[in-house]
This record gives sequence, C-alpha cells and structure tokens, in this order.
Amino acid sequence: MPYRLLHIIQNLITSTTAAAAAILRHSRPPSRHVRAANRYPFPKNTLIHSHTMASEAEAGESSLAAQNCAPASTSPPVADAAPSDTSTVVATITSTTDEASEPPQLSKNQQKKLRRKQQFEATREAWKAAKKEKEKARKQRKREAAAAENALKRKMSSEDGQEVDSQSEAKRVKTRPVVEDITLLIDCGFDDLMTDKEVVSMGAQLTRCYSANRGSSRQFKMHVSSLNKRLLARYEGVLDNQHKKWKGMTFSSEPYPVTTDEEKARLVYLTADSPNTIPSLDPGKTYIIGGIVDRNRYKNLCFDKAQEQGIAHAKLPIGEYIKMASRQVLTTNQVVEIMLEWLQEKDWQKAFIKVIPRRKMPQLKKNEQGDNVGLEARDQDHEDFDEEMAVNEELENGG
Repeated sequence: MPYRLLHIIQNLITSTTAAAAAILRHSRPPSRHVRAANRYPFPKNTLIHSHTMASEAEAGESSLAAQNCAPASTSPPVADAAPSDTSTVVATITSTTDEASEPPQLSKNQQKKLRRKQQFEATREAWKAAKKEKEKARKQRKREAAAAENALKRKMSSEDGQEVDSQSEAKRVKTRPVVEDITLLIDCGFDDLMTDKEVVSMGAQLTRCYSANRGSSRQFKMHVSSLNKRLLARYEGVLDNQHKKWKGMTFSSEPYPVTTDEEKARLVYLTADSPNTIPSLDPGKTYIIGGIVDRNRYKNLCFDKAQEQGIAHAKLPIGEYIKMASRQVLTTNQVVEIMLEWLQEKDWQKAFIKVIPRRKMPQLKKNEQGDNVGLEARDQDHEDFDEEMAVNEELENGG
C-alpha cells in the first residue's frame, strides 16, 4: 500500500508540472529563452527536480523493500514525503512564472536608434558651438577680403587722383528692400496629421521661407497662423525661441480669421488640387500656403479646407511650364521661393527654372512649333534634407 501511494503522488506531481509548463509556454509570445527551453518537455529546473524525485523514488522503493523485511515498529511514515515534493513543484512553477514576467528586450534596430538619439543629445551643444565658431571665422575672412579689396581700390584711385570713400559707396550700393502689398500666410493648422519627423521638416521649411524672404530685394509681408502644439514646442525648445527675433514675419497660435465677407474676399488658398490658375499675384491679396509635410498621404486636404471656409482657391501655373509624372506638389519653402522670384522678374518660367531642384532633372518643354516654353521634370516629390542642420544653418546665417 505505501508503495502505490508513493507512485500516485509521483504521477500527480509530474502531470501538474507538465500542465503548468504548458500554460506558461502558451500564455505569452515565445522569447528566445522559452524557445530554447521548448527543446525539452519541461523547463530545465523542472527536469532537475524530476530527476531528483526519480532518484528519491528509487531510494524509497529500496527502503520500502527493506522495511517489509524489517519489523513494523522501525518503518518511517511514508506520508511525510508528500509535502517536500509538493513544495518542489510550487518552487518550480514560481521560478518559471518569474522568467515569463521578464520585460521584453529592445531589438537591435531600436537599440541603434536609441544610441543615435542619445549621442545626438549629448553632442548638440558642442555641434552648435563649433558651428558658431566656424561661421565667425567665415565672416572674419570675408571682412578681411573686403578690406583688402577696398584698400587696393583706394590705392588705385589715389594714384589717378580720384580718392573715393568706400563706406559711402557701399551705402549707395546697398539699397533697402521693397515690401510689396502682398501677404503670404503659412497655415500650420495640420500638426495632428504629421509625424514627429515631419514636424521637424516643417520647422526647417518655415526657417527657409523666412530666410528667402529676408534676403530678397522685393519682399512679401509674411504671417504664420495656427503655430501651436509640437511645432511651437520645437521652436520654443530646441530652437530656443529664435523665431521671436525674425523681422518682417509675424506668428499667431490661432487660425486665420474667415468670419466676414471682407476677410474672405482677400484670401486665396494656393493648392495643387484647385482647377483655377493664378496668372499673377495681385496687390492687397493674402495668399495662403498649407504648412504641412505629408509625403502625398492626404489628397485634396487644402482644397477641401478652402471650400469649407468659402474662400477662393487657385494653383500656380505649373502645368503650363512643367510636365510631372506625379501630382504637382511643391514644398512650402519652394512655393515661397517661386513667388519671390516672380516678384523680381514677373516671369513664371524663369521662377520655376531657378527654384526647381536640379536633382529632379528639369528639361525645357517644347510646344508644337518646337519653341522652348517651360521645363519638364520626371517627378516632383517632397524634398528631403537633414532637418536639424538645415534649421540651425538658416538660423545662424539668416538671423
């Protein structure tokens, strides 16, 4: 009877351990530790305990045979072995559960991205300082070259008896820019539709818009609406509120007003999806440019917004000068640069040729008579660039 009881307890322990291991294996996605353990019917520590129990069982059988031959008063109680074996099973299940509750490790890709981000954060200030020193040295070389050139001019003029004041000449050459009665409004009310990387890219494009307008001899009035959420946090944090120092460009966290008919009459939303084309830029008008980087995910986004608000919409005459394989979409800063070029020359063809990147392989487009009337580009997707370096470079140089 004691031998049969020991055999039943051993079978119960073995089946309980196997059931617990099977439940743990299927309760979560297998990790590499579990996959390695699955080569065996039970976890490694369970095998050790099972082997120990088997040895104890054999020893128990031998002692039981000896006890059958010995007097009944000397045989120990068999029931005392059960608690020890039960505690072994509980310890096995607990250790296996602890192993299953371990947090999943990061993949190699995630670890690489994390290291790259930590390295960028650690070297950001050093990079900015080195960039500032490099720019200071460049300006110093430029001043020295200008001083040497002016000295040579003064020497040549004095020999001819025509001494000139180089500073007065420089003032006459440097004319004040003309600010046109045309407003460019960049609508940044699409923050929720962009990824974090696209928000960074949009910040860089805004910086380029300011830099292009600031460096032009004929300038627009510029305004940015709906600057809030992540884009505003980026300018206030990473870019250290540099936008507050920009001249000729105003910012608002609110959307542009469309409450009265007079306000709506001044607005024209520029969108590639509009069937209308603008032949020229009219004084007194406010041209709205969608401030979004979406890699062409959202179709008719700005067009639908203009229709809902009841304001006019139009597109640049790209189709008359450029043949494109995809939608006629430009980046925000490219649209601003094209419009600035049109202000100088009043010629859309020259503006497109000068602004469209060479990597898009522009070619002159010919009409039926064989005359060159524009340029052809095989594709026009969004321009990619290093957003962080572009922003810092423009802030340092454009001021």
